[in-house]
Amino acid sequence: MTVDDLKSLLPPPQAPVAVPTPEQWQEAERELGVSLPTDYKAYLAAFGVGRIDDFLWIYSPAAKNQYANAMKALSFEQQAAAYLKARRMERGAGAPPYEVFPATPGLLPFGATDNGDMLYWVVARGSDPSEWPIAVRASREDELEIFNLSLTAFLAAVLRRQVEPDAFPDGFPADVHRYEPARAP
Repeated sequence: MTVDDLKSLLPPPQAPVAVPTPEQWQEAERELGVSLPTDYKAYLAAFGVGRIDDFLWIYSPAAKNQYANAMKALSFEQQAAAYLKARRMERGAGAPPYEVFPATPGLLPFGATDNGDMLYWVVARGSDPSEWPIAVRASREDELEIFNLSLTAFLAAVLRRQVEPDAFPDGFPADVHRYEPARAP
C-alpha cells in the first residue's frame, strides 16, 4: 500500500498544511535519533495535517499547533508516562505495560483521534522504520492493539473497514471519506 493507493480512497487537499521541508525532516530525525517511515513522509507531503472523516489526525513535525505537532506529542507522552509510572509504583501496581520512545521498544506517537485515542509506532532501534508495527491505545486505557501494517496500509485498511481498532467508535470511518485540512496558522 502506498500513499497513491490511499489517495484513491481519500482525496487529498489541494493545499496541504504543515508539510515538513527537507530541513524539518532532518531536524526531527536528528532529534529522535531514528529515521521515520517513508510512507509517513509521503502521506504528509500529500495530505499535510488534517482530520480524516471528522475523527482521526496524523501529526506533523512541521505543525505550528502544539496538539498536531509530532515532536510536541512525543514530549507530552513522555511526561504523561513518567507521571503514570510514578502513580502506578506508588500504588504498588508495577510499571506500565509499555514504554514511550526513546525506550526500545518504545511507543512513538504519530496520531490521535478526537476522543483522545492515540496511535503509535512501536519502535525498536536498528529496525527498519517501514516495518514498525502500529499500536492503538484507547483513551484512558493501558491496553494496546497492535497492527503489523505500515501507516498508509493501516489507514487504507481502516477506511475499507478491514481493520477496526476497538478504540474507534461505530460510525467511523464514514461511508464517504472526507479529509479536512487543519487551518493554516
